[in-house]
Amino acid sequence: YPPIGLSARPVLDLYLFDPSGQPVRGAAIEIIYDMLSMAHGPFQPPTIEQESGHYLTSLELLMFGPWGMEIEILEPTGTAPVRLRIVVVVELPEE
Repeated sequence: YPPIGLSARPVLDLYLFDPSGQPVRGAAIEIIYDMLSMAHGPFQPPTIEQESGHYLTSLELLMFGPWGMEIEILEPTGTAPVRLRIVVVVELPEE
């Protein structure tokens, strides 16, 4: 375990810019994810600012199938948080 052939340990790169195109520094980003068809978590990996406006986190997707992800971004300016919900599907690699 994980299943043979699964190597889905992707790195998620997030680049944040304000409406004028300037990088957003010092944002707090919370990511919570879990498999939709079979609970394994939830997982909440740390997100680290690499450089101005560039944030990085690692995901551990343990099985093939759909994973639901909620991302919340809090800007240091105190504006309302930005919330995103996405689905990531891990599939068998094509041979």
